[in-house]
Amino acid sequence: MPASTATAPRQPSARQKILAIQVVWHYARDVLRGHVDLIGSTLIAGWAVDPARPDEPVEVCIFVDGRKLVQFACEHPRDDLNGQAGLGDGRHGFRYSPYPPLAGPMPKRITVRHASTGRILGKGDVVLYPDAAGLPPDLGAELPPEFLRLPAPETPRQTFDLLALYDRGQGLYNLLRQLDFAGRSARQVAYAALGQLEPASDEVPPAGKPEAARDLLNDLLLSRQFQQNILRLLLEAFPEKRRLLFVHIPKCAGSDLSHHLVGRYPSIAEQLRALHWTNKQLLFEALSDTVRRLQFSDTIFVRGHVNLADYLEQRLARPYDRLFTILRDPVEIAISQVNYVLMRLKEDVAATTFRPDVREWLGMLEMETMPEELSAPFLRRVGERALRTQGIVPPNTMCHWLGGGDAAAVLARLAEHGVEVTNTREYRRWRRQRWGIEVDTRINESIKVLTRDTLRADDLAYLRDISEEDATLYRAVEQQMLETAACSAMAAVPA
Repeated sequence: MPASTATAPRQPSARQKILAIQVVWHYARDVLRGHVDLIGSTLIAGWAVDPARPDEPVEVCIFVDGRKLVQFACEHPRDDLNGQAGLGDGRHGFRYSPYPPLAGPMPKRITVRHASTGRILGKGDVVLYPDAAGLPPDLGAELPPEFLRLPAPETPRQTFDLLALYDRGQGLYNLLRQLDFAGRSARQVAYAALGQLEPASDEVPPAGKPEAARDLLNDLLLSRQFQQNILRLLLEAFPEKRRLLFVHIPKCAGSDLSHHLVGRYPSIAEQLRALHWTNKQLLFEALSDTVRRLQFSDTIFVRGHVNLADYLEQRLARPYDRLFTILRDPVEIAISQVNYVLMRLKEDVAATTFRPDVREWLGMLEMETMPEELSAPFLRRVGERALRTQGIVPPNTMCHWLGGGDAAAVLARLAEHGVEVTNTREYRRWRRQRWGIEVDTRINESIKVLTRDTLRADDLAYLRDISEEDATLYRAVEQQMLETAACSAMAAVPA
């Protein structure tokens, strides 16, 4: 019998180690101790100590909605702690008065953590409601103590791979606590979060200790700059993935197409960049889903109202990526946009809650109050007013979304960058031929309050006047499709 050959045990991959974090989920004790006695709008108080070194003050951090507010040492005398075993002379208290006060129109989540370990102090994770008195219910989410300590990310790709493990119950900060930041400089942390982008502040605070590096990464991932640049950061982190870059012109069947493509490809929505639409929890949940799905796909679909200029100026459209868009008769776009606004207005009045875009439209229309029920005549009057409100129906909207300029400039741009163009008349045939989508759907179709047949002659003339360049663009693409009997065109500059 041949002698067996000894082999070294196979080491788990980094991904296997990360996934193992989710398997082990038990509570345990921490060396550091502490408790928050009060969280209020103007005062946060409590104590913290390291029983192994009771004569040395420990530091705690206060976070507001996940963002670090302050860090300080706990060194105020506490008579109730003096003389207790392991607590030394009792100089372990803290009292912090936020200025300005934390009260506001919206609830705030206040978290008090040990600066070194990131562990939450007892009763130190609460929601502070407006005009709240006393201590709100504890929402503390503790970490499993038995986890594999992994290196902190060094690149944006590693950061996004980490975010695949985001869990709303655990939160971002607890996820970062599972990482080893030893030796990480502030510059390295900033690169892991923002890549080649420069941090928004003039100077990144020095990371210093590992816990400071962890807090810096937390702040950068929660920053406005990270969220507003999320399309670029994600796409550049996965350069090997082919990109389907959709220029979704409003009211041109884009919602219907996106509905079908998001089931086929990992996708990222333009709306994630909008701070007023997407809070941090929704942002990280969406990124987690996208990154997990990217493990099984060589393609990523970018959806939402992204201007062609946005793709081109940030160099997100490479020669081998696919750019495409859908056009529509410009008068029909205007009418459909107004009907969409009226439909959303009806929905929000019924729900008694106005979404950000509806509030913005109401501001443009200078409408401060609304009736409890919206009658057909009322909706028509609002629609006719919206039709001439350029914030709602902008001039030459197709030219705008295709990078700006007149029709000739847009046609040249489409040809230069190989943008595939179809229109709503050929959309179903194109959808079937290009994407194999047989089912007939009309996702996000608007109600019919205004129609071309019921518009006044002066309103119709107004719409034609503000969409002359769009009409020229539409006719040029339509003519090319008719000449080739194709359901789409690779737009060319007219002779």
